[in-house]
Amino acid sequence: MPTESLITLVCALPSEARPLLEHYRLAQVNEKPFRVFANAELSLRLVVSGIGVEACATAVGFCAGLQTNRPSDIWVNIGVAGHRDLDIGSVALGARIQRDGASKNWYPGFLFDTHIPVSEVVSFNEPVQDYPAGTLCDMEAAGFMAAASRVGNTDLIQVCKIVSDNASNSLANINREFVTRLVQQQIPAIETLLSALRGCSEAAADFDDDTARSIASQWHFSQTQRLRLSRDLRRVATLDSEQRWTPAALDKCRSGREVLSQLENEIARLSPQFAP
Repeated sequence: MPTESLITLVCALPSEARPLLEHYRLAQVNEKPFRVFANAELSLRLVVSGIGVEACATAVGFCAGLQTNRPSDIWVNIGVAGHRDLDIGSVALGARIQRDGASKNWYPGFLFDTHIPVSEVVSFNEPVQDYPAGTLCDMEAAGFMAAASRVGNTDLIQVCKIVSDNASNSLANINREFVTRLVQQQIPAIETLLSALRGCSEAAADFDDDTARSIASQWHFSQTQRLRLSRDLRRVATLDSEQRWTPAALDKCRSGREVLSQLENEIARLSPQFAP
């Protein structure tokens, strides 16, 4: 087990993975059923999932089974996607992820500000050129989120997409070298994202559950509310870099519901604001 929280990068295509393998000096550690590459010194690994929602979900599950997962571990899906209006090569994070034709949504947590734009992401069963407005179109993110959210902390799960095609540049222009170049050009943005997630991960690892237990002893919480309490306290601790917030701010609350409501308000106040 690495002493530092583990970062798992998930790419559908070898051409997406190639610049990351080179940049992070990852060596292959597994061949089948999925190629997995790792650098133990960086506590970082990458899996090539193959194309499709199911393939990506299965790859995440495979990686999760390779070690004991911790709440401070980081999961990031990195790959290309289409968008009607965004420039080719631009990068965006998934703010809401959905599978085409399904009602389930996933919302990654944003406890940091990387100045990377955000966008909705919809995963389709096949490449599309009729892009919904304001939407990144891919084929894996929904599977990634479905699987990663079962084993990880949603505040440390992210979808990072680089625009490979748009209304003015069709899918016909995409090849392996082009995809590799797009990812290569956005490595500084990926570095910024991973650094921000590392900071959040350290806060999650250092979080003292005694605070949650103390608060839970003063008000009634259901089991579900206790889990939410611990999660929200961890979020406040991560966002409150100047450590101004204390549990004394909850003294006037009359119920567990009010405690949770006040914590939500504090999270909203401290959270960075993103422009789409």
